[in-house]
Amino acid sequence: MNPAEESRPVRVGLISLGCAKNLVDAEIMLGALLKDGFDSLDEDFAEEQFFAAVRAAYWRAGADRIHRFVTESAWSERRQSFVASPGTESLDASLLLMHEVGFLAADDPRFASTVTAIERELKRGDFIFRYVEPDDFGEPENAFVVCTFWYVHALAALGREDEARALFGKLLECRNRHGLLAEHVDPRTREPWGNFVQTYSMVGLISAAFRLSIPWDRAF
Repeated sequence: MNPAEESRPVRVGLISLGCAKNLVDAEIMLGALLKDGFDSLDEDFAEEQFFAAVRAAYWRAGADRIHRFVTESAWSERRQSFVASPGTESLDASLLLMHEVGFLAADDPRFASTVTAIERELKRGDFIFRYVEPDDFGEPENAFVVCTFWYVHALAALGREDEARALFGKLLECRNRHGLLAEHVDPRTREPWGNFVQTYSMVGLISAAFRLSIPWDRAF
C-alpha cells in the first residue's frame, strides 16, 4: 500500500462487512455525488457564476481523484474485474452499479468483465449474493434481494434485455400476496428471509421496472 492510499479516510459502503477497510462502492457513490454536484450547478445568475465555477472545479477534481484511485487500485488482473476493496480479491455485487451511477460506460470492457466475474462468483441459481465471505453473522446463506435487481440493471445496460426481463419476472414471483418483498431470499426454495418489508428490495423493484419500461414511442 502506498502512502497516498494509507492517508485516505476509511469509507464503508452500503453495508459494512464489519472491518475497517475502504470499500469501492463507497468511493464510487461519493464520486457520483461530486459529479452530480458540479453537473447540477446553476450558472445562469451572474453573481453566482464565479462561486459556481470554483465549486464545480473543486468537486470535479475530487471526482477525478476518486475515479483514478478506483481504476488504479481496485482492478484485479487475475479476476479481470474490479474488486470490493483495494488489495483484496473479494467481489461485491454493488460493483454492478458502476454503470448505473455513471462511473463506467456500458461499453467499457471492464464493466462487462466485472459483471461476468460477479455472475461466476456470486450468482446462486437465479439470485446474486452481495458477497460470499463470512461477516459478523457467518457465511451468507441467502441472497440480498436488491443485488439481483442491480444485476437486472447491468444486464439491460449490456444489451441483454431479454435476460433482464426474464430475471425481473422471476423476482416478481418472490413477492408475497400483497406484492411485497423481504430483505433476503433463499436461492433454493425462494423463501423470504430477513427484514420484512425491506425498502431496499422495493426500491430495487421500482427502479428496475423503470429501467425495463419501453418508451411510449416504441410501445405503440
